[in-house]
Formats: sequence, structure tokens, C-alpha cells
Amino acid sequence: MHKPYIIIGLGTGRCGTMTLATHLSMQKGVVVTHEDCRMPWVFDYFKIQYAMGCIFGKIVSDERVKVAGDVASWWLHYVPYINERYPDAVRFVCLQRKKSETVNSFINKVKKANHWTAYDSKYRDDVPSNPFDECYPWFDLPKDKAVNKYWADYYRRAQELEKQFDNFKIFPMECMNTAAGLGEIFSHVGLSGKLTLDTTLKLNESKEAKK
Repeated sequence: MHKPYIIIGLGTGRCGTMTLATHLSMQKGVVVTHEDCRMPWVFDYFKIQYAMGCIFGKIVSDERVKVAGDVASWWLHYVPYINERYPDAVRFVCLQRKKSETVNSFINKVKKANHWTAYDSKYRDDVPSNPFDECYPWFDLPKDKAVNKYWADYYRRAQELEKQFDNFKIFPMECMNTAAGLGEIFSHVGLSGKLTLDTTLKLNESKEAKK
């Protein structure tokens, strides 16, 4: 690494994003947060400016930090802008979990909120609004079908970005279960040398996944 740069992690959520952030932050000189600056699904120019400022601030404020970043689902629609603004300074890692596993995990984990069904939809269940609702797309569908569509639309767009940008790559969640898989992720983001690898690390698992 010859200069500071940024790592942005993505994925629908319930796909290992917190674990990814922790793996990256275990490396010397790297600080990668998880969902540090909440941003809306619809592109917001002012919020992306603030979020990128927070990331660069981690490098500027501490000479020991050479690489900084954040991992969250909402970065998806901000990728083209970030690449245009910082073309040589950023790497994107997008995690993908199997559709059925992701949907089931969301349904089991997020029981007191519905981020995906539009407020004015006839399918909206009787749950209060949630600050994270703005971070997801809204559909005129029941919760389970809305989450299914969210997953499909998310990775359709991610595949488009992977074809468009060399610094954007999709990795199956299982990559983090092996040293070789973690090595591929670290290689993509430019981390080398003596790395800390912990293939047993699994954070924010649902009870169903632990069984």
C-alpha cells in the first residue's frame, strides 16, 4: 500500500457484513466500521458527502490508520458517484448469501419492523415506522415477497456494477469461512503481508443459523 485508500463493503444485510467489517479492522492500519453513517436508499448528495468525510476523517485524524471504510447495505446506489469522485482510492467488496437463507434470516431477525413494504401499501402490517426504513427500497408487496424482491434487485444491480467497475467484486459469504476465501477478499482490496485470519469469526448470527 503506497497511499491511504477506502474500502466499502456491501451486501443486502444478513449476509456477513458485520463479520466482514471486523475481519478488515483486524488488520494493521485498517479501520472499517459497520453501518456508521446511515444513508437513504434514494441517492442523497449531502449525506454521501458527510459519510465520505467521516471515512476520510479516520485517516486524517490518526497517522496509524492507512485504510478506512464502512460496510453497509445502503452503499449500493452510491458506488458510481464514489468511483467518479475517488477513482483510484476505493475498493468495493459485495457479499452475497443464498436468497432463501437471506430472506429467512431477515424474517426471523427483523420481527418488529418492516423496512420493505411501502407505508401506503395494503400489505403493510401493523408495525411502527423505523429509522432504518429509509435505507431500503419499498414495495407494494407483503413483507416476505418484498424481501425476496429486494434481494433479487440488489444483486442484479451489484452484478451490473461488477461488470462496470474493476474495483467492485461480489464474493459469496462463505469466502469468510476459509483462509483462502479471506485471502481473495484481502487481495481484492489490496491488503497483503502479515494478515490476521480468523475463519471462526461469525458475528450477529440469527438463532436459527447457530443451530
